[in-house]
Amino acid sequence: VILDDNVNIDGNVYAINCKIECRENVKISMQFFISKGTIINYKSQKCIFPIEWNTKIHHDIPIKLFDLNNKANYYLLKKKFTKAIVYLQKVIQIANDTFDIEHLYVAALNDSLGVIYLKIGQYDKSIEYCEIALKVRLTIFGTSHIDITISFYNLGFANFMI
Repeated sequence: VILDDNVNIDGNVYAINCKIECRENVKISMQFFISKGTIINYKSQKCIFPIEWNTKIHHDIPIKLFDLNNKANYYLLKKKFTKAIVYLQKVIQIANDTFDIEHLYVAALNDSLGVIYLKIGQYDKSIEYCEIALKVRLTIFGTSHIDITISFYNLGFANFMI
C-alpha cells in the first residue's frame, strides 16, 4: 500500500499482512493499527506511528467491558442501584488493570459511579468517585472541555447535598 503525498486520513487505519510505504505529509487523525505481518519502510516510520494489533487489548477486553457496562445500565434502568454498582465496579477494575488510570473511559466510569451513589444518597462515595473523574479529565483535557463542566456539576451537587 502506498500512501501518496499530502494524504489526510480522518479516522483509523488497519494494515494486515502488507507492506506500507508513505510519501511526504501523510496524516492519520486517529490510530494506525498493524498486524505482525505488516512491513513498514524506514521512511514511513518517520511520518506515522503504528500500533501493533493486540487481540486481547483491542478486542477481547473492550467486548468484556461493553458487556459488563450494558449489565450495569440494565440495572440502572430497573433502578436496582446496588447491582448496577457491582457491575460498574467490575468494569472500573478491569479498565484500571488494562488502561492507564488517566484514561477517558476510566474517568467516565468513575463519574457514572459517582452519579449512582448520588442517587442513592451516599454523598461521600459520590464525591470520592466524582473527584477521581475530575482529576483524570483535568489531566487529559485541561480546564476547557464539556466533561470538566459535567464533573464539576456532579461534584458540586454531591457537596451541596451533604
